[in-house]
Amino acid sequence: MIKGDWVWAHSNTKLSYTHWSPVEPNDEGGNENCLMMFNYGLWNDKDCSVAYHYICEKDAVQG
Repeated sequence: MIKGDWVWAHSNTKLSYTHWSPVEPNDEGGNENCLMMFNYGLWNDKDCSVAYHYICEKDAVQG
């Protein structure tokens, strides 16, 4: 993995969609390696030691 690449933890595949808040991701302090989502939907990079609720990725249902 290259610094600045954002990937799914379970598959190590790059994100195909992003919705970063302005000026994010900024890796403030050099240790923001996890992603959190604000209640209005935009994303922010955060230190992984900060606990938040989580998002699960599921395969799309073909129909």
